[in-house]
Amino acid sequence: MDDKRFKIGVLVALITMVVVVGLGFAAFTTTLSINGSAKVEVSSWNVHFAMCSEGMPSAYCSRIGNSQALPPTVTVASYPILTDTTISDWDVSFKTPGDTFTYNFNVVNDGSFNAKISTFELPTPVCTGTGDNAETDAANVCKHLEYTLTTNSGNTNVAVGDVLTKSGGSKYYTLKLTYKDDVPAEELPKNEVTISNLGFSIIYIQT
Repeated sequence: MDDKRFKIGVLVALITMVVVVGLGFAAFTTTLSINGSAKVEVSSWNVHFAMCSEGMPSAYCSRIGNSQALPPTVTVASYPILTDTTISDWDVSFKTPGDTFTYNFNVVNDGSFNAKISTFELPTPVCTGTGDNAETDAANVCKHLEYTLTTNSGNTNVAVGDVLTKSGGSKYYTLKLTYKDDVPAEELPKNEVTISNLGFSIIYIQT
C-alpha cells in the first residue's frame, strides 16, 4: 500500500513539474513579425545624341550644323544631321592650313541604368590625291590632319570606360577635323585631295 502511494505521489509530482515547466516556457514566449511589400518598376535603356543641355548657350549647340563662325576658307557643302543615334552627311572643304571644322553635341542617358563606353576607336583619316602628284599630295595632307572627339570643352579625349550616369546624365562632346597650320610651302597639295574614313561608332553598355 505504501509502495502504491509512493508511486502515485511520484506520478503526481512529475505531472506537476511538467505543468510548471510548461507554464514557465509560456511565460517567456515572444512573437516577432515582419511585414513589408515590394515591386519592380519599369526600367529602360535610352542613350542618345541630343542638342546641348538646357541652359547651355546656343552658340555652342546646333542640331543641323555648327553655329560657331567658320573660317572664311572653309566651305560647307552639307552640315551634320543629328538624330537620336546618328550624326551624318557632313561634307566640308578646306583651302588653307589652319582650317578647321567643329561640331558640338550632347550624349544623354535618359535610361534607368548607368552606361559606359565599351567600344570606341577614333579612325585615322585616309587621304586620296588626284593628278600626277596624287600619292605625295595625299601623304602630305594626311600628315597634317588632326581628327579628335573630346569632352570637357576640348580638354579630355573620349575613351573606353567613360561613364554616363542614369536618369538624365549628359556629356558635351566636340568633334573636330583640323588641317593644321604647320604645313610648309613645299608640302601644300598641287591638286585636290579627298579625305575619307571619318566614320566611327560609340558603343555603350550597362554598368
